[in-house]
Amino acid sequence: MFSSPAQLSFEFGQLSGAAFENYIGGVSADEVTRLQAFLSDGAGSALLTGAPGTGKTHLLLAACTQEWRAERGAVFAPLAELEARGPRVLRGLGDRELVALDDIHAVAGERLWEEALFDIWNRCDERRTRLVMALGAGFMSDFTLPDLVSRLVGSERIRLRALPDIYLVEAVNELAHRRGLSLTAGVVHYLLRRVSRDMHSLDSLIADLDRASLAHQRHLTIPFVRDWLAGPRVTSS
Repeated sequence: MFSSPAQLSFEFGQLSGAAFENYIGGVSADEVTRLQAFLSDGAGSALLTGAPGTGKTHLLLAACTQEWRAERGAVFAPLAELEARGPRVLRGLGDRELVALDDIHAVAGERLWEEALFDIWNRCDERRTRLVMALGAGFMSDFTLPDLVSRLVGSERIRLRALPDIYLVEAVNELAHRRGLSLTAGVVHYLLRRVSRDMHSLDSLIADLDRASLAHQRHLTIPFVRDWLAGPRVTSS
Protein backbone atom coordinates (compact mmCIF):
# COMPACT_ATOMS: atom_id res chain seq x y z
CA MET A 1 0.00 0.00 0.00
CA PHE A 2 2.89 2.38 0.78
CA SER A 3 6.31 2.28 -0.85
CA SER A 4 8.24 4.25 1.76
CA PRO A 5 7.90 5.58 5.32
CA ALA A 6 7.56 9.11 3.95
CA GLN A 7 4.40 8.17 2.07
CA LEU A 8 2.65 7.52 5.36
CA SER A 9 2.59 11.25 6.07
CA PHE A 10 -0.15 12.31 3.64
CA GLU A 11 -3.44 13.63 4.95
CA PHE A 12 -5.23 10.30 4.74
CA GLY A 13 -8.60 11.72 5.78
CA GLN A 14 -8.82 13.60 2.50
CA LEU A 15 -8.65 10.33 0.59
CA SER A 16 -10.60 7.91 2.75
CA GLY A 17 -13.96 9.66 3.04
CA ALA A 18 -14.34 8.37 6.61
CA ALA A 19 -15.69 10.95 9.07
CA PHE A 20 -17.40 11.03 12.42
CA GLU A 21 -20.66 12.09 10.80
CA ASN A 22 -20.85 9.00 8.58
CA TYR A 23 -19.82 6.47 11.24
CA ILE A 24 -22.49 3.77 11.52
CA GLY A 25 -22.53 2.46 15.04
CA GLY A 26 -25.32 3.91 17.12
CA VAL A 27 -24.78 1.49 19.99
CA SER A 28 -21.31 3.02 20.48
CA ALA A 29 -22.40 6.67 20.39
CA ASP A 30 -21.10 7.34 23.91
CA GLU A 31 -17.75 5.80 23.03
CA VAL A 32 -17.45 8.00 19.93
CA THR A 33 -18.17 11.04 22.09
CA ARG A 34 -15.34 9.96 24.42
CA LEU A 35 -12.96 9.67 21.48
CA GLN A 36 -13.89 13.13 20.22
CA ALA A 37 -13.36 14.55 23.71
CA PHE A 38 -9.94 12.88 23.85
CA LEU A 39 -8.97 14.39 20.51
CA SER A 40 -9.95 17.84 21.79
CA ASP A 41 -7.76 17.55 24.89
CA GLY A 42 -4.54 17.94 22.95
CA ALA A 43 -2.29 15.09 24.17
CA GLY A 44 -2.15 11.53 25.44
CA SER A 45 -3.04 8.10 24.09
CA ALA A 46 -6.30 6.28 23.47
CA LEU A 47 -6.91 2.64 22.64
CA LEU A 48 -9.93 1.58 20.58
CA THR A 49 -10.88 -2.03 21.19
CA GLY A 50 -13.67 -4.24 19.93
CA ALA A 51 -14.57 -7.16 17.74
CA PRO A 52 -14.18 -7.04 13.92
CA GLY A 53 -16.85 -4.89 12.35
CA THR A 54 -17.25 -2.42 15.21
CA GLY A 55 -15.72 0.42 13.20
CA LYS A 56 -12.28 0.85 14.74
CA THR A 57 -10.60 1.61 11.42
CA HIS A 58 -13.36 4.01 10.40
CA LEU A 59 -12.94 5.99 13.62
CA LEU A 60 -9.16 6.19 13.24
CA LEU A 61 -9.64 7.55 9.74
CA ALA A 62 -12.38 9.89 10.96
CA ALA A 63 -9.90 11.31 13.47
CA CYS A 64 -7.43 11.86 10.62
CA THR A 65 -10.16 13.52 8.55
CA GLN A 66 -10.88 15.90 11.41
CA GLU A 67 -7.21 16.93 11.55
CA TRP A 68 -7.02 17.37 7.80
CA ARG A 69 -10.08 19.61 7.81
CA ALA A 70 -8.40 21.75 10.47
CA GLU A 71 -5.21 21.86 8.35
CA ARG A 72 -3.24 19.91 10.93
CA GLY A 73 -0.92 16.97 10.31
CA ALA A 74 -2.21 13.44 10.79
CA VAL A 75 -0.86 10.05 9.81
CA PHE A 76 -2.63 6.70 9.54
CA ALA A 77 -0.57 3.49 9.66
CA PRO A 78 -2.34 0.12 9.19
CA LEU A 79 0.12 -2.25 10.88
CA ALA A 80 -1.51 -5.42 9.54
CA GLU A 81 -0.60 -4.22 6.04
CA LEU A 82 2.78 -2.77 6.97
CA GLU A 83 4.10 -5.60 9.16
CA ALA A 84 6.09 -7.21 6.35
CA ARG A 85 7.99 -3.95 5.75
CA GLY A 86 9.43 -3.92 9.24
CA PRO A 87 9.22 -1.44 12.11
CA ARG A 88 11.28 1.18 10.27
CA VAL A 89 8.02 2.40 8.69
CA LEU A 90 7.17 4.03 12.02
CA ARG A 91 10.24 6.26 12.03
CA GLY A 92 9.45 9.95 12.04
CA LEU A 93 5.70 9.62 12.47
CA GLY A 94 5.63 11.32 15.87
CA ASP A 95 6.05 14.83 14.45
CA ARG A 96 2.38 15.13 13.43
CA GLU A 97 -0.44 16.43 15.58
CA LEU A 98 -2.11 13.01 15.41
CA VAL A 99 -0.76 9.49 14.92
CA ALA A 100 -3.36 6.77 14.24
CA LEU A 101 -2.12 3.16 14.35
CA ASP A 102 -4.51 0.46 13.20
CA ASP A 103 -4.40 -3.27 14.06
CA ILE A 104 -1.50 -2.99 16.49
CA HIS A 105 -2.17 -6.59 17.57
CA ALA A 106 -0.72 -7.63 14.18
CA VAL A 107 2.78 -7.00 15.56
CA ALA A 108 2.21 -8.19 19.15
CA GLY A 109 4.97 -10.49 20.38
CA GLU A 110 7.48 -9.24 17.78
CA ARG A 111 10.28 -7.68 19.81
CA LEU A 112 11.53 -5.14 17.27
CA TRP A 113 8.02 -3.98 16.46
CA GLU A 114 7.11 -3.63 20.11
CA GLU A 115 10.26 -1.60 20.74
CA ALA A 116 9.36 0.63 17.76
CA LEU A 117 5.86 1.14 19.17
CA PHE A 118 7.30 2.08 22.55
CA ASP A 119 9.72 4.48 20.85
CA ILE A 120 7.03 6.26 18.84
CA TRP A 121 4.95 6.47 22.02
CA ASN A 122 7.81 8.31 23.74
CA ARG A 123 8.19 10.65 20.78
CA CYS A 124 4.48 11.42 20.84
CA ASP A 125 4.74 12.21 24.56
CA GLU A 126 7.66 14.54 23.97
CA ARG A 127 5.82 16.48 21.28
CA ARG A 128 2.39 16.27 22.97
CA THR A 129 1.14 14.43 19.91
CA ARG A 130 -2.13 12.56 20.28
CA LEU A 131 -1.74 8.83 19.72
CA VAL A 132 -4.80 6.74 18.87
CA MET A 133 -4.54 2.99 18.31
CA ALA A 134 -6.91 0.16 17.41
CA LEU A 135 -6.56 -3.24 19.04
CA GLY A 136 -8.68 -6.31 18.38
CA ALA A 137 -10.60 -7.66 21.35
CA GLY A 138 -8.67 -10.22 23.40
CA PHE A 139 -5.19 -9.41 22.07
CA MET A 140 -3.80 -7.35 24.96
CA SER A 141 -2.11 -10.37 26.53
CA ASP A 142 -0.13 -11.02 23.32
CA PHE A 143 2.21 -8.07 23.96
CA THR A 144 5.42 -8.96 25.80
CA LEU A 145 7.51 -5.80 26.23
CA PRO A 146 6.79 -4.71 29.83
CA ASP A 147 7.17 -0.97 29.18
CA LEU A 148 4.83 -1.15 26.20
CA VAL A 149 2.28 -3.21 28.11
CA SER A 150 2.35 -0.60 30.88
CA ARG A 151 1.64 2.15 28.34
CA LEU A 152 -1.21 0.17 26.78
CA VAL A 153 -2.79 -0.50 30.15
CA GLY A 154 -2.52 3.18 31.06
CA SER A 155 -4.14 4.44 27.87
CA GLU A 156 -7.70 5.65 27.75
CA ARG A 157 -9.61 2.52 26.76
CA ILE A 158 -12.61 2.97 24.46
CA ARG A 159 -14.49 -0.28 23.89
CA LEU A 160 -16.74 -0.37 20.81
CA ARG A 161 -19.72 -2.67 20.84
CA ALA A 162 -20.84 -5.01 18.07
CA LEU A 163 -23.73 -3.87 15.94
CA PRO A 164 -27.00 -5.77 16.37
CA ASP A 165 -28.82 -6.77 13.19
CA ILE A 166 -31.02 -3.68 13.15
CA TYR A 167 -27.92 -1.49 12.85
CA LEU A 168 -26.32 -3.79 10.29
CA VAL A 169 -29.38 -3.38 8.08
CA GLU A 170 -29.07 0.38 8.49
CA ALA A 171 -25.36 0.14 7.68
CA VAL A 172 -25.87 -1.78 4.44
CA ASN A 173 -28.59 0.64 3.34
CA GLU A 174 -26.35 3.61 4.12
CA LEU A 175 -23.41 2.10 2.22
CA ALA A 176 -25.70 1.46 -0.75
CA HIS A 177 -27.20 4.95 -0.55
CA ARG A 178 -23.74 6.52 -0.75
CA ARG A 179 -23.33 4.82 -4.13
CA GLY A 180 -26.76 5.79 -5.38
CA LEU A 181 -28.16 2.29 -4.90
CA SER A 182 -31.49 1.29 -3.41
CA LEU A 183 -31.67 -2.23 -1.97
CA THR A 184 -34.85 -4.03 -1.03
CA ALA A 185 -35.17 -5.39 2.50
CA GLY A 186 -35.04 -8.90 1.04
CA VAL A 187 -31.69 -8.28 -0.67
CA VAL A 188 -30.19 -6.73 2.47
CA HIS A 189 -31.20 -9.67 4.67
CA TYR A 190 -30.05 -12.14 1.99
CA LEU A 191 -26.59 -10.55 1.99
CA LEU A 192 -26.29 -10.41 5.77
CA ARG A 193 -26.99 -14.12 6.03
CA ARG A 194 -24.26 -15.01 3.55
CA VAL A 195 -21.35 -12.58 3.76
CA SER A 196 -18.88 -11.24 6.30
CA ARG A 197 -20.61 -8.68 8.50
CA ASP A 198 -17.72 -6.33 9.29
CA MET A 199 -17.94 -2.81 7.84
CA HIS A 200 -14.86 -3.04 5.62
CA SER A 201 -16.11 -6.24 3.96
CA LEU A 202 -19.63 -4.89 3.55
CA ASP A 203 -18.36 -1.67 1.99
CA SER A 204 -16.20 -3.63 -0.48
CA LEU A 205 -19.12 -5.93 -1.25
CA ILE A 206 -21.49 -3.06 -2.03
CA ALA A 207 -18.85 -1.48 -4.27
CA ASP A 208 -18.42 -4.76 -6.16
CA LEU A 209 -22.18 -5.24 -6.49
CA ASP A 210 -22.52 -1.71 -7.83
CA ARG A 211 -19.96 -2.45 -10.55
CA ALA A 212 -21.55 -5.81 -11.35
CA SER A 213 -24.99 -4.23 -11.65
CA LEU A 214 -23.67 -1.63 -14.08
CA ALA A 215 -21.66 -4.16 -16.08
CA HIS A 216 -24.63 -6.50 -16.53
CA GLN A 217 -27.27 -3.77 -16.68
CA ARG A 218 -29.25 -5.59 -14.00
CA HIS A 219 -31.11 -4.50 -10.92
CA LEU A 220 -29.86 -5.86 -7.60
CA THR A 221 -32.50 -8.51 -7.10
CA ILE A 222 -32.07 -11.63 -4.98
CA PRO A 223 -31.64 -13.88 -8.08
CA PHE A 224 -28.95 -11.59 -9.49
CA VAL A 225 -27.14 -11.29 -6.15
CA ARG A 226 -27.38 -15.07 -5.60
CA ASP A 227 -25.85 -15.83 -9.01
CA TRP A 228 -23.18 -13.17 -8.55
CA LEU A 229 -22.15 -14.52 -5.15
CA ALA A 230 -21.98 -18.04 -6.52
CA GLY A 231 -19.85 -17.20 -9.54
CA PRO A 232 -16.22 -16.08 -10.00
CA ARG A 233 -15.75 -12.36 -9.57
CA VAL A 234 -13.10 -9.69 -9.15
CA THR A 235 -13.40 -8.01 -5.79
CA SER A 236 -12.29 -4.54 -4.81
CA SER A 237 -9.06 -4.17 -2.85
